[in-house]
Amino acid sequence: PQCLPHAENRFFHLEGERSRRIAKTGMDDLKETILYVLLFVQKIGSVELEYRIGQIDEKICFQRGEDIEVSENLRKLVIKETVENSGDRKTVIKETVENSGGRKRAEHSVMYSQSDGLTLAACMDADMGFLKIPKLVPRIFVGFPLIGAEDFPFPVILNSEKFCPNEPRSGITLVDNENSKDAVLNKQLIQQAVLLYQHFLHTLVQLHYKGLEHIVSVPQWKADKEISEIWVKEHLYAAIYDIVSKEPMILTSSGYCCLESDGMYLVSAETEAEREGVKQLLSVLKGYLVVAGEDHWLEAF
Repeated sequence: PQCLPHAENRFFHLEGERSRRIAKTGMDDLKETILYVLLFVQKIGSVELEYRIGQIDEKICFQRGEDIEVSENLRKLVIKETVENSGDRKTVIKETVENSGGRKRAEHSVMYSQSDGLTLAACMDADMGFLKIPKLVPRIFVGFPLIGAEDFPFPVILNSEKFCPNEPRSGITLVDNENSKDAVLNKQLIQQAVLLYQHFLHTLVQLHYKGLEHIVSVPQWKADKEISEIWVKEHLYAAIYDIVSKEPMILTSSGYCCLESDGMYLVSAETEAEREGVKQLLSVLKGYLVVAGEDHWLEAF
């Protein structure tokens, strides 16, 4: 990473196939999370990754760009990505956007809200709207990602320097133990994060952003000795559903509606034929709302 204003760190691959594989795995993980790291760690201005595959060299640079106020407590950080591929003195261009130096450029947008040391964030595309969070991206960051928190039950990426990570930094503890100061503090932060998420989602709905199905989906519960199942199901799953179910963000035959709207049904079945049959039966009901893009919402819920 290259730290502003002048500091610079470099990472070198070790010799040997195994070392190269380990280094590439680490760099691939970094590539998945780097957009969030650049948002959460403001001392890092840019990160450059270099690969060598056979005779092809690839250099990828991510650089912080403009930080734009979108609405009250909603901002967008633009991150510029530059990729250069070269081999045998030739430059290979994969993208349509190219500058005179034989490079391809792209821009990424990270939408975020902040409050009391907490930051919620999600990546979006100018055309498609919000993007699905990759499975490799942990949902909890303490500046940098807590590798192992990929299935933490929260709908967007959550960062706070106040979090108390566990010993291997693979997540945070939310056990039911009043004597655990870490768990007590983490629970307080998570409850604050839920309130911040309510504002975050409501603002995005009001501004009619697309792809909202990707920022309401919570990973399914997986048993974790560091987390109280009872506490999480009440303060995360139930609380988040209560927020999501009231927002009019699902496009139907009668306009935008919420999950609690009368006539709202998301039909799931083992086969497409069965689902269409159920939907046909529902169609005779007065007030039945036909959902546009139902498959995406079924995946979310």
